[in-house]
Amino acid sequence: ITLYGKLGSVSVSIRAIDELVRKGLRRFEVVKEAQIQTLTEGNRLKISANLSVVEGWNLPELTHVIQNELSERLNKMLGGGVELELVVNVIKIVGEPLVEAKW
Repeated sequence: ITLYGKLGSVSVSIRAIDELVRKGLRRFEVVKEAQIQTLTEGNRLKISANLSVVEGWNLPELTHVIQNELSERLNKMLGGGVELELVVNVIKIVGEPLVEAKW
């Protein structure tokens, strides 16, 4: 994705964006696997995260917290010049609930 500023343009690779998303998801102990798909069109960035999570969690609340975390990280890295769409899908429930997990 190319960002334009007063002094010129800056390019950020899809790979760098995907890695930032993966690092953000590692914060959540309940996320066991993640498949990330990133699409760009102009200044529009759409990220889909398909997740396998541990059972026993309120999924709407969990996905909301994940979206907020990823949105903050991406906006911090990319600034406000990007139209961001984050789609979080829980595609699989695995294992036993974590007793003392932080999400």
